[in-house]
Amino acid sequence: RAALTAQFPLARLCYLKQVHGSKVVPGDSSEVAEADGHFTGKAGFGLVIQTADCVPVMLANNTQVCALHAGWRGAAADIVGAAKAFFLEPPEVAVIGPHIRAAHFEIGNDVMKTLLSSVPNQPDSSQFVRPHKDSEKCYFNLAALIRLQLLCHYPEIQIYDGGEDTFSNLAYYSYRRDRGGGGRQYSFVMLKP
Repeated sequence: RAALTAQFPLARLCYLKQVHGSKVVPGDSSEVAEADGHFTGKAGFGLVIQTADCVPVMLANNTQVCALHAGWRGAAADIVGAAKAFFLEPPEVAVIGPHIRAAHFEIGNDVMKTLLSSVPNQPDSSQFVRPHKDSEKCYFNLAALIRLQLLCHYPEIQIYDGGEDTFSNLAYYSYRRDRGGGGRQYSFVMLKP
């Protein structure tokens, strides 16, 4: 945090105590709320999300920004949709940051069913699921699910995804690769001061 503050001295950085849920709160630099998303319309407030395999999702329009921590539980609870209540105008841009990609994101079939039920009209699972040698498991494309959720809630949104895989790229921390150890990436979004 000190390095981030030193690099961006004009930003009032706002942090969360992330709990793998779908609660979204106003961004506040003086208090650390227990939530997985925060929003603001205040210029200069940097909304920070910490991840090691979960998906950081940054949303913005000309007057508001929102930062989301979307692990599988947050995605299943549609944290993207929870953010919708805070936007006066729909977000125009979404950025999906570094996270564990489908080639390495192994989950049980029960979790896969929970994730698929988070999208209206039950999408074809083949766009999200890759087979696993264990019939009780699969590999899941969380970014594709979040992309579909974004488009369901904000049909006009432009989505950017750099494709970085935290598991295979040693430049990133990965909770699964590092077996629970290691650090966290910080992602943040803010309106220009």
